[in-house]
Amino acid sequence: MVRDSPKAHNAHYDRPNTLSLVAGDLTGQSVLDAGCGPGFYAEELAKRGATVTAVDAVDRFVEMTRDRLKGEKHHRVFKADLTQALPCGEAEFDLVLSALVIHYVADFDGLFREFFRVLKPGGLVVLSCGHPMADWLYMLKKEPESNYFDSQLFTEYWGGFGDPKPAVTSYRRPFAAIFNPFIKAGLNLDHLLEARPAESMKTISQTEYDKLNREPCFMMLRLKKPAL
Repeated sequence: MVRDSPKAHNAHYDRPNTLSLVAGDLTGQSVLDAGCGPGFYAEELAKRGATVTAVDAVDRFVEMTRDRLKGEKHHRVFKADLTQALPCGEAEFDLVLSALVIHYVADFDGLFREFFRVLKPGGLVVLSCGHPMADWLYMLKKEPESNYFDSQLFTEYWGGFGDPKPAVTSYRRPFAAIFNPFIKAGLNLDHLLEARPAESMKTISQTEYDKLNREPCFMMLRLKKPAL
């Protein structure tokens, strides 16, 4: 399976929707960017006044994020794998942001337990991931017998990054397999956003803009740790 425009989806679809669930002014807040990638979110969070801790399992992304935050001594960027316990303190963060990352993690129970652990009481998790229905319909093109109710590891090939197209492996899950682990961990759903593209997507592709206004692709969740 091939996705043709992941870069456009990131800039004009994921980012504006995910950031819409984050309060504008983050001055005085401590934020964890969990799976920071090349650092776009970490940079934006820092601009809003947050003290940012950014982690990623990819060395190159760690370097790129450090470069984006250079000169800001109170920020931290280091390598960490979300499939393992986070090297962070108990109740350390006001906000955990994790954009288009969780579908690479097999153990959702462990992931959400860690997010709960590092959050302060009353703190928020904002995350984005593939929409379960969109992922299943996408999988049906390759495997007509695919069952929506199964969690499934699959590989797709991303266009827009040169040839050969990079192979990206992730998990497809039904809604219950996403929601139940964070509920079990003690987090409450605060907001569910089934994303639509920003108007700027039109400058990239009117066809893709129209499609994303008819069919889901990503969704965003804002979760809350109960206050004491």
